[in-house]
Amino acid sequence: MYFLSKQDRLTPLECERLQGFPDGWTNIPKASDSPRYKAIGNSVAIPCVDFVLRGIAFYLGKFKEESEES
Repeated sequence: MYFLSKQDRLTPLECERLQGFPDGWTNIPKASDSPRYKAIGNSVAIPCVDFVLRGIAFYLGKFKEESEES
């Protein structure tokens, strides 16, 4: 069994990448990493938002076409 040690924690940069943010998006000069982790943890993954909104837009476009034909 493998246990993560303190050195195995994800970096803020890795967390930004996992959430779909550009590198350094949450980088605050002269601040510790804690606010970055908090901001990233309270965010929503951008690729997920993109996927959901594209699905909604597709459905609304299809719905609009159907209502115009009626």
